[in-house]
Amino acid sequence: MAEEDRVLTKMEYHTYKIVKVDNDSKKIQIQNNEAEISKMKNEIIEIQLKKQELGKELVSQAQQLNNLEQEIIIIKSKTDSEIYKLQNELSEFQQRYFKQEENNEIIFSQYEQRQPNLYFCDIKKGSDDFTFLKIVFHQDFKIEKFDTQIQDNQVDIVVNLQRNEVAHIIKHLVQIDQQNIQCLAKVVQANEITFQFGQAS
Repeated sequence: MAEEDRVLTKMEYHTYKIVKVDNDSKKIQIQNNEAEISKMKNEIIEIQLKKQELGKELVSQAQQLNNLEQEIIIIKSKTDSEIYKLQNELSEFQQRYFKQEENNEIIFSQYEQRQPNLYFCDIKKGSDDFTFLKIVFHQDFKIEKFDTQIQDNQVDIVVNLQRNEVAHIIKHLVQIDQQNIQCLAKVVQANEITFQFGQAS
C-alpha cells in the first residue's frame, strides 16, 4: 500500500502542477484583460470629453455666426436708411429747383427771348448747427472765380462766370439764422459751389 500511496502522491502532485500552471496562466490573462478594459474605459472617457468640448465649440461658433448675421442686418438697415434719407434730400432739392424754374418761367414770360436761369441757390440747415448753401449755375456757364464777404449774419457772394467768351457777374446776398458765423468749407464741383457755414470758435 505504501508504494501505491507514493504513486498516487506523484500523480496528485503532477495534477496539482498542471492545475496551478493553468490557473496562473488564467490569472495573467485576466489581469491583461482587466488592463485592456481599463485602457478602453479611459479612451471612452477621453472621447466623451472631446465630444463635450466639440459640442461647446459648435455652440460657440453658432453663436458667433448668429452675432455676425445680426451685425449684417443692422449695417444693412443703417445703409438702407441712409440711402432713403439721401434720396429724399435729392428729391426735395429737385422739387425746390423745379419750383424756382416754374417761377422764373412766369417772371420771364413777358420777354420775347427768355434768358437762361443763371443760377439757383439752396440753403439747408445741417446737424451740429452747420448751414449748407449750394449754388447751382446754368450748365452753359463756367465758374471762373468766386468770393464771400461775411458781416454779422449776412453773406455776400460774388461769382464770376464765363459763357461764350462773355463774362457774367452774379451777386447774391444770403441771411443765415446764426450770429458770429464763418465759412468753414468751400467745394466746387462742375457747375455747383457748396459752402459750409458755422459759428466761429
